[in-house]
Amino acid sequence: MNDLYLNRVPPYLLHAVCALAAPLSRNDRVRNTPVRQMGQPFFKAALDVMLDGQQRLIVPINLATAQALALLQSYAIYASGHMDGDFKLFGTSHR
Repeated sequence: MNDLYLNRVPPYLLHAVCALAAPLSRNDRVRNTPVRQMGQPFFKAALDVMLDGQQRLIVPINLATAQALALLQSYAIYASGHMDGDFKLFGTSHR
């Protein structure tokens, strides 16, 4: 909480947390159908910050980046509706 208060948490990590949490929300601003897709705006926002046009990382390789990629991959698999999604985010290259 201290890092969040001091603005030390990267925005892409916050977006990734929101993407995974959005389907659990009762807030009308994020509720839409199907429920599995509710985190899509946050998912896209995180990827827009993290990746360039060729799907290469443009953020530092660190713990926050690894955490965000893991959360985003979890959301992508959940949003797809089946557990056999590909793991393309983990194959992302860094420029």
